[in-house]
Amino acid sequence: MVFGVRIKPFVDAWWRAAGEIVPAWLYLPLFKHRPAHTLNIVAPEQPGGIAFSAMSDPEALRAVLKQRSGAPAPINVTFAEGALFTREVRIPRAARNEADAILSLDLSQAAPFPADEVLWGLGPWSRKGSELVATQYLIKRARFEGLRGALRSLGYAPRLVRPAIRNVGRPIYDDRARLDRAYRTWGAVTAVAFGAACLVGVWGLSDRVAVGEAELAALNMRVEELEAQAVALRNNRAAAAEVGAGEGDVFEAILADAGRVKSLQNLTALLPDDVWISGLSLNNQTLRLSGFAGMASTELVPLIETQAWASETRLTAPTSRDPRSGRERFELSFSLVQTGAP
Repeated sequence: MVFGVRIKPFVDAWWRAAGEIVPAWLYLPLFKHRPAHTLNIVAPEQPGGIAFSAMSDPEALRAVLKQRSGAPAPINVTFAEGALFTREVRIPRAARNEADAILSLDLSQAAPFPADEVLWGLGPWSRKGSELVATQYLIKRARFEGLRGALRSLGYAPRLVRPAIRNVGRPIYDDRARLDRAYRTWGAVTAVAFGAACLVGVWGLSDRVAVGEAELAALNMRVEELEAQAVALRNNRAAAAEVGAGEGDVFEAILADAGRVKSLQNLTALLPDDVWISGLSLNNQTLRLSGFAGMASTELVPLIETQAWASETRLTAPTSRDPRSGRERFELSFSLVQTGAP
């Protein structure tokens, strides 16, 4: 909690977003770990696999699986009903999170052989009153090691060993921790890359803002210089009239220039932040604009037309949607009203 605000939901949302936008090629190295083989071990009287009594025999396994060479191939092993020792277990509903510790302790007291010689899995939990009930599946560690040795001799490595049921609460053996670490590593890489991209975007935006502020400051300085020149010319208007009409024309041109610059400054302050100007031209008193707008371009016309320094505002070309930015491209023009410019 930071300044009284719980930040964990925001961190979780950030992590999920980073995992969803990551390019798919980042996860391609993980697909080679997906098991392509399955071995089903059944009770002696059942068809469809290899019998429990023969599961440690390489020759019996070779009849079911092809012998491989090279790095061990991952394989999933399932035990059919009747091929494992089972017992019903019960725990209080409130102790659901400590189920593994409770069942391990209970196993050392209830199993017909020492707990350290047993591997066990668990079926799905069901509620019965105030208790949770599940089926526990057990296999002797020595039998499992014999199966694993026989599979390795044929070029296979057990990745997941589980009972052949729809939902498994806990597998008998799970060697996917390496995959989990890989996914967490790639998730961290994704989050870091996503954060770096956001920082670069913020840095670029702040740089654009800084450039815009510098340009606006330069315009303000230009306006102040022109206003000072205009005031000086007003004070000397009588003298300028005696010199001749040529100096009077210069005076009027400087005043018009000051009004235009001020109108451009007002236009910059008027346009919303999601409007970008990509082109600007001034012919006499007609100002032409082109650019991209996050809002509807038709809304720009009344926005400018209501200003005292603009008139005859209109769109000069059909609008279109830019496919990259999603903004609307526009072209419009309006006349600068010289008497209305500050």
